[in-house]
Amino acid sequence: MLARIRKLSPYLWPSTSRRLQLHVFICVLIVIAGRILQPLLPLSLGQVVRALTRSQGTGVGSSVWPPFIAYFAIRVTVTGSGVLSYVRQRLWIPVAQYSDREMMMLCFNHLLNLSLAYHTKRNTGEVLKVIDRGSAINNLFDVVLFTAVPTVFDIAIAFGVFYYLYGGILAGMTFIVMGLYLLLSVTATQRRAVTRRQLMERDVKQRGIISDVLTNWESVKYFTAEQRESVRFREAVVSYQETEARWQIDYQLLYLEQTFLLALGLLSGSLFISYRVMHGTADAAEFIVYIQYFQQLSAPLDRLGFLYSQLNRNSIDAEKLFALLGEVTEINDKPDAKDLVVTDGVVEFDNVRFSYDGKVPALKGVSFKIDKGQSMALVGESGSGKSTVLRLLYRFYDIDSGVIRIDGQDISQVTQLSLRRAIGIVPQDSVLWNDTIGANISYGKEGAEDEEIIVAAQAARLHERILGFNEGYSTIVGERGVRLSGGEKQRVSLARMFLKSPAILVSETHAV
Repeated sequence: MLARIRKLSPYLWPSTSRRLQLHVFICVLIVIAGRILQPLLPLSLGQVVRALTRSQGTGVGSSVWPPFIAYFAIRVTVTGSGVLSYVRQRLWIPVAQYSDREMMMLCFNHLLNLSLAYHTKRNTGEVLKVIDRGSAINNLFDVVLFTAVPTVFDIAIAFGVFYYLYGGILAGMTFIVMGLYLLLSVTATQRRAVTRRQLMERDVKQRGIISDVLTNWESVKYFTAEQRESVRFREAVVSYQETEARWQIDYQLLYLEQTFLLALGLLSGSLFISYRVMHGTADAAEFIVYIQYFQQLSAPLDRLGFLYSQLNRNSIDAEKLFALLGEVTEINDKPDAKDLVVTDGVVEFDNVRFSYDGKVPALKGVSFKIDKGQSMALVGESGSGKSTVLRLLYRFYDIDSGVIRIDGQDISQVTQLSLRRAIGIVPQDSVLWNDTIGANISYGKEGAEDEEIIVAAQAARLHERILGFNEGYSTIVGERGVRLSGGEKQRVSLARMFLKSPAILVSETHAV
């Protein structure tokens, strides 16, 4: 986990902003100030009790005000929602947003750069859920800096104060309670790791079913599979809830065990201090100070146990995100790759061989050449390799042997960006964005003017049809273009390609 976090540290630490680094530095100073002031809170309360005891029956209370004011000033400053906490959280908001933004962009760009081989086998819903769960890493910097480190200092300081004020016996008793508490937290958390992984798996599966059904809604209706999908989703939800129940019960049991340990420690220490008060070696204020200090010790102990559980949980949740980020981008530009220079648009396949899995060949020594101004049709039965040829021309995969050239340039030696800019494809299955018709056409050319969009639509014989819609070019096409007919979606794809105006045009048509 630490090795992986180290790789992600540039996205968690605001390395590009001096202002945000200053925010982090001030937040660290606030944490240090809180650690210094925290031990003074019980002592100042003890001074208030002693001042009240001295003033009892005298009617003179002037000596009470200084410790009284000091106690409440410290309390307002260092308590959980006090002044220091407010200032720190206010300063930390842009730092946390930086980490969130960088992690989101890391995942998004990585998904965009992954090869077609990955995207043909992924489940969109599961990927989205993995990214949601993996966002727990974004809080890691916050947790470590403002929970883990201060908690360790709080425990060390509290233990030192115990030893200084009450001697080795009470400090030893407290140390035993601390040790048992931490041991219980660690073993219980490790025991629940298996359940957490099952919970994560079933949550991801549940999201995947929803994504599948929404994406293939028409297919569900075509085959009257509503009941079938409902049953499948219900089974996934029940399976998730059963695992979640085990997880929650284990947590509540751990809280009960931790509470019992702390109560046992408080009882033993209270009896020890009570004995000293009854024998005159301590006053009542010391008993109150002890109760306050033990509560201050219980709070960081509780945080430390929760922290270990949280880090363990985040680590498990992030495993799938790390697996996603570990997916290799198979198609990469060569270090010395140059931009493709298209003059005539001559396409040549020279003895090309390719296999998707390294076992069954998809292409066996394919060779052809398309000269300037020529067209060629690939005809064959399903599975004969027609789509494979187009994918290789786009360099969605690298070939096993042979060479593919455009104007004599090996496409494996040029940049993918320049290659794909030179080629336009009108796919058989036109997938559109859930946006306007105009926006879908303009996707072919960034920053296209309205006049260019209209010219492209006219070339695709779609302009008149668009004007027949109530909202014209502002008509929303729906998700994946569901509000348009199959022919209209094809013409939108064609208009988009006219707008792109590529040097090489490919049209994909399948016959049954």
